[in-house]
Amino acid sequence: CMREYKALKCFDSDHIVKAKLVFDLDSCIVMEDLGDTTLADRLRSTKDFSEAEALGIFLDLITGLEHMHEHGWVHNDFKPNNIMLKSNGQAVIVDLGLAKQEAEKGGVGGGNMKFASPAYLQFELFSSKSDIYTFGLVMLFWHKKLYMSQWAEHYKHPTQDILDFVA
Repeated sequence: CMREYKALKCFDSDHIVKAKLVFDLDSCIVMEDLGDTTLADRLRSTKDFSEAEALGIFLDLITGLEHMHEHGWVHNDFKPNNIMLKSNGQAVIVDLGLAKQEAEKGGVGGGNMKFASPAYLQFELFSSKSDIYTFGLVMLFWHKKLYMSQWAEHYKHPTQDILDFVA
């Protein structure tokens, strides 16, 4: 909790969650209300993203990560569950509990192995490169989900479509 608060007080970006109140540095931080929809929730839903909405989210996330990196911090747990989507469509990076200052030595600290960078897995020094790598994984995951949903919609009877294609 102390690390997260230390990181949060460094930032002034609309794309990084803001701490509103701290009760005890070892137990509770009250964050701004961002609603209850994560990028992961949206990816699990059947609602597609428009091109403009996807581009807006992409730019919001790049801007938020850039702000963190300019202040010497690495998120270290960047994944769809740690991206909140506000009702206005804006994306906000949350959960800085594993954030580290750049060049801090790595170590086991939780996170999601699906979205872990090679540096994180090898306990190397943390750098913005780790977040950029993980950002790429999130975008790949997002693209794969969108591609698969479009494929499933288009190919209602895949066997017949395949037969038609090879004929």
